[in-house]
Amino acid sequence: MNPNDTLKRRHSEHPHYRAAPAYSNLQGSDRQVYETVCLLHNDGCHLIPTGGGDDSKTPIIPRWKEYQHRQPTSVELNQWQQKYHPALWANVCGAASGRIVVDADSRECQRKLEANGLKPHVLTPKGAHFYIEHPGYHVKPIVRVVPDIDIRGDGSYANVTHNQAREAND
Repeated sequence: MNPNDTLKRRHSEHPHYRAAPAYSNLQGSDRQVYETVCLLHNDGCHLIPTGGGDDSKTPIIPRWKEYQHRQPTSVELNQWQQKYHPALWANVCGAASGRIVVDADSRECQRKLEANGLKPHVLTPKGAHFYIEHPGYHVKPIVRVVPDIDIRGDGSYANVTHNQAREAND
């Protein structure tokens, strides 16, 4: 999966597109966000709705941790969209989803990671997220592994959608 390509394709152009009934009642940026969610889901991401809490990044579903072990169904995504109208969605990181995220919290750190051959998958207001294939052993989430770099490993999540993030390679 190349998330850069995924985020740029319209839903109907995606080779694994599955119709999502919730599209019919969505407009503008809500529709764009949900289309992105469906594309990422079709590419194997374990997505959950977020946008709660003081930081507006907290999951808004009651039992999100089960999605560390299984991908939500298309029906669940549709139900969450219709019930919660989430402002953000997050990718659950870990072995089941097959990826971890290196979260660069500054443009300087983003540039250093890019200079070392990594390409950002999601540009955030402060920096970027870099998706890394899960190595097959437990990866502990670490905040500030070095200044302005967090590791979103097993049991964590990273926001991915457009209301908060800028698309990589704009």
